[in-house]
Amino acid sequence: FIFPGQPKGIRSGTVLWERTKIPMIPKEKKLRFLTVDQFFQVYLNDIEIFHVGNPSKPDDLTYGNTLHIIDLPKSESPIYLCFRIFSRTSNVGLVSSVFIGSGENHLTEVFQKEIFKLICIGFFLLISIALFATSFLKYGGYGYLSFGLFLTASTVWLLTQTEIKIFLFDNPFFWRVLDIFFLFQIPVWILKFYIEIFGHGPLKINYRLFQFFVIYAILAWFLIVFKFLQLEYLLLPFQISAL
Repeated sequence: FIFPGQPKGIRSGTVLWERTKIPMIPKEKKLRFLTVDQFFQVYLNDIEIFHVGNPSKPDDLTYGNTLHIIDLPKSESPIYLCFRIFSRTSNVGLVSSVFIGSGENHLTEVFQKEIFKLICIGFFLLISIALFATSFLKYGGYGYLSFGLFLTASTVWLLTQTEIKIFLFDNPFFWRVLDIFFLFQIPVWILKFYIEIFGHGPLKINYRLFQFFVIYAILAWFLIVFKFLQLEYLLLPFQISAL
């Protein structure tokens, strides 16, 4: 099932309604789709069956691209499916087509789609374990430990970029916090590894850069997660470019 009339980048700060008619469902199925959302509702024949966030505070959330899996009851006749989406900072819409199928179908399709990412995650994790073991067995193995922590942070961050994570734990806010936290950890530990191998550098520039990223990671993560300031889309591009 492919959603007709894909939204074409409705501007941020706008409430988007999308409605479509789907055929009867002889057996209980699940609905799968990706959104850019801060506040999100799904209606089936004008009855709300799913929501993310609080309608009275639609701009309190910043989840980014999120996979949703929703149970659909069987139906003897065609039904109407309606989406209501709001985002303060991003263009509003559905990121992918909408699919209907069994839970096993969805898991198989997502697994096949992301097999390369999952292989990379497993490979990085194995190397991280080997580096941790080496650091504990070898005196002064802080370089191994730093690179192991860098790979661990990269592994968790890569997992937060997958769709299959929602099958592990269905909590968008939890994954969003992990996304931000471990993204900020990546340059910290790669710089620590660089210092262990090449030293502090002239005028301790490597060490000062490491200190800057540590302070930056703590402050940025705190401000974004607890939403004291709307800095997410100012800080993340800077962080990504610094990688």
